[in-house]
Amino acid sequence: MNPSARSPLNPTQIKRYGSRLRGEQFRPLLPRRWQQKRAIRKLANDGTPDAVAALAEGIAASLLPSTTIFEAVVAPLAHMAAELHSPFGELVASLVNKIVAKYSTSNTLHRGAIAALDKLAHQLDSPASIDLLCRHWIECGDAEDELARLLVNAGHAPSDAASRALFWMLSGQLQRYEQLDLDSTLLAEAMATASPAVRKRLATVSAKTGRTQWLRAMLKTKQPHAFSDDDWATSVKVLKQAGDLEAIWKWAFMAPPIYGRLLVQAIPAGIPPPARYGEIPIAELLSLSRHLPEQADWIELEPVVCTDYLQGHEQNVMLLAWSPDGLCLASCSSDKTIRLWDPVKGVCTRTFKGHSIPVSSIAWSPNGLRLASIANRGKWIRLWDPYSGVCTNTLKGHSSGILTHAWSPNGRILASGSIDKTIRLWDPALGACAHTLEGHTKSVNSVAWSPDGRSIASTSIESTIRLWNPYTGKCTHILQGHKGSVNKIAWSPDGRFLASNAFDGKRIHIWNPLTGTCFHILQGHAGSVNSIAWSPDGRWLASCSTDKTIRLWDPRTGECCNTISDNKYNVKSISWSPDGRYLTSIEHDYGKSQVGDWGYSWGHSEYCAKLYRTAGWTAVSEMYLGSNSDESFTWSPSGRCLATASGETIKLWKNKIENLIFYPLMSFTPKDREFLADSQKDLEHNPRWSRPWLDFIVAICHVINRFDVIVDDLPISLETSSFEVEVDD
Repeated sequence: MNPSARSPLNPTQIKRYGSRLRGEQFRPLLPRRWQQKRAIRKLANDGTPDAVAALAEGIAASLLPSTTIFEAVVAPLAHMAAELHSPFGELVASLVNKIVAKYSTSNTLHRGAIAALDKLAHQLDSPASIDLLCRHWIECGDAEDELARLLVNAGHAPSDAASRALFWMLSGQLQRYEQLDLDSTLLAEAMATASPAVRKRLATVSAKTGRTQWLRAMLKTKQPHAFSDDDWATSVKVLKQAGDLEAIWKWAFMAPPIYGRLLVQAIPAGIPPPARYGEIPIAELLSLSRHLPEQADWIELEPVVCTDYLQGHEQNVMLLAWSPDGLCLASCSSDKTIRLWDPVKGVCTRTFKGHSIPVSSIAWSPNGLRLASIANRGKWIRLWDPYSGVCTNTLKGHSSGILTHAWSPNGRILASGSIDKTIRLWDPALGACAHTLEGHTKSVNSVAWSPDGRSIASTSIESTIRLWNPYTGKCTHILQGHKGSVNKIAWSPDGRFLASNAFDGKRIHIWNPLTGTCFHILQGHAGSVNSIAWSPDGRWLASCSTDKTIRLWDPRTGECCNTISDNKYNVKSISWSPDGRYLTSIEHDYGKSQVGDWGYSWGHSEYCAKLYRTAGWTAVSEMYLGSNSDESFTWSPSGRCLATASGETIKLWKNKIENLIFYPLMSFTPKDREFLADSQKDLEHNPRWSRPWLDFIVAICHVINRFDVIVDDLPISLETSSFEVEVDD
C-alpha cells in the first residue's frame, strides 16, 4: 500500500463503497453480500489513506454492537486522521485484528484487503494512537459517554504522566488519580498547557465533586491575584461542595470581596469561627455579608477613569492585545519591540527584541502560551514564549510581506496572509508550513477563522472573499458581490453568518458560509463603512461610518434597528465589551489643513472614545485619547478594563469601586488603598449602593491585618500605612 500513490478511485466511489460496507447505498437486484465483498476488494486494492479509512470504518461498523458505541468510536476519526494520517485509535485496531484473524485461513477476504488491514493495524497499534484517542476525548468527550467507558474498561490512558492525571480526573477515576498525583503537581502541569475548553471541563468536574486537588493545582500554576472570574467562581463551588469550614474561612480572606462574600455566607448559622480570628470581628463580617446589594442592583460602574499610564515604548504603539486570561497586556510598537504589561501593577514585565523593522501586529494563542508577531511588511512570523521572553520559532515561507495572521480556535494552527497572494497554515509546535492556500489573484489582507475552526475566510484587494477547508487546503466557496477591496470580515459568534464590508463602500454583506450565498445586503449609511462588530450574543451587528453614525442591524432580517447619530466626527472603529453591556466607538477629528512656513501641511488630529450603555443606548462617557491614537484600543476579557494607546503611551481605563470589589485584597495597590480610605470619608461622589460594600471590604482588611491570615502556606499581607482601618466593636 502506497499512501502517496494516486487513487484509482475518485472520492465519490470511495464514499459509495464505504457506505455499502456500512449497509447503505446497495444496488437493487444484486446480492448485498457480493456487493460488500466487491467494496472490500476495491478499497483494499486502492490502498490510499482515504480508501483504507473507508474500509476500516466499514469493518468497525459491522463489529461494534450498537450504533451508540459505533458513533462514539467513529466520531474522532476525521479529527485523528488529520494528525496521525490514519482513521482510528488502538481500539479500532484491535477490531481490525479480529477481522484479519477470522478470515486469514479462508479466501473469503481478498488478500489485498488482508494486507491493507494488517498494515493499518500495525500502524495504529502504538502508544501514539492510544494517546491521540485519549487526547481527543480529553478535548471533546464527556465522563459518561461510550468512548470514555471503552477507554477506561480497556485500561487505556495517556502515556504522559501529567496527561494521565488529567484523564483520570476528567473521567471520574478519582482513586486512580489520587494514587498517581499525591500533591496535585501533575494536574498543575497538565492545566498549564491545557486548552481553555479543557480547563473549563476540569473546573466543572471539580466543582461538581468538590475536588480540592483542583485548588492546590491552581495555586501551583498561578498566584491568587492572577485568578480569573471563572477561577474564583469555581473555587467557591469547590469549597462549598467539599464543606471544609477551615478552608472556606481561609479562602474567604484571600478571594476578591465579591467571592469572599459568597464563602462567608456559606458558613452555617451557629457555627463558631476559628478561635484565632476572634468573635467580634467575625460577627461584624458575617452581619455585613448578609446585607450587601446584589450585582444586578449595581449602577455607574463604567470604566471611565484613567487609572494608569503605561510608558516605555519610544515610538508609536501599533496594536494592543490582552492575554486570554486578562492578566497580561501586550503591545507592539514602531520602536521594533513588543512589551508585556501587568495591568494591576501598571508596570512592564518583559520586553521582546528581535524584529529589525516596526512591529505591526501581535496575536495571543488561545491558551496564552505563545505570542505571534509580524513586522510591517516583513516576510517572517516570530513566535514568543511570554514567560521566558524567548523567540521559540521563526516561521519562514512567504515570498512577500505578511499583512495578517490569526490563530485557530484550538491554537494548533496559525494562518497568515501575504502580499504574495497566498495563505499559509503553520504548525506552531514544529515551525513548519502544513498547507499553502492558493487562489487569490492579489494581496491577501485579512484572514479569520470560523468559531468551530472548520473554515477560514480570507479577503483580498481583488474584492472577493474565499472560504477554505483548513484540513484539505481546498477553497470551498468564493463570495462575490463587493465592488472594492474588502476591508473587514467578521464571523458571528455561532458561525452561522459572515459579515463583510469593502473600502469606499456604503453596504454590508451578510453571507451564508455553508452555501456561499448572500443572505442580506445592509444599506443605510451615507458614507463609507469603516468597521463592523458582532455583539457577544450574536443578536446584533454594529457598524460605523464616515457619515458620523453607528448603526445596529438585525442579521436575520437585514433591518436597521437603531441609529446613533450624536457623533461629531468620523467614527473610525467600534468594539463591544465582552459582556455586551457597552459599545465603544472611536471618533477621529482630522482637524483643519493649513499652510505653514514649509508649505502645505495637515492640521492637528485628535481621537476621542465614546462609551455607550447598550441598555437604552445612551452615551455615558467620553474619553479623550490624544493624537496619533489610531485604532489601538481593546477590552480586557473581564470587561472591567479598557486599554487605549496614544502615541507612545498606553492608558488603562477602569472603575475604581469595581476594582475594589473584584480584585483580591492582597493585590491592592497604594492607589486602591488610598481610594478606599477616601471613599469612606467622602460618600457623596460614590453610588449609594457602594457604602455596604466598602464597609465589608474594610472589615475583611481588619481581620487580615489583625490575625495574620495564611492560606495554604501563602501569607496574605496588606500595607496599612496608607490608611487606618476602623471597625466598631
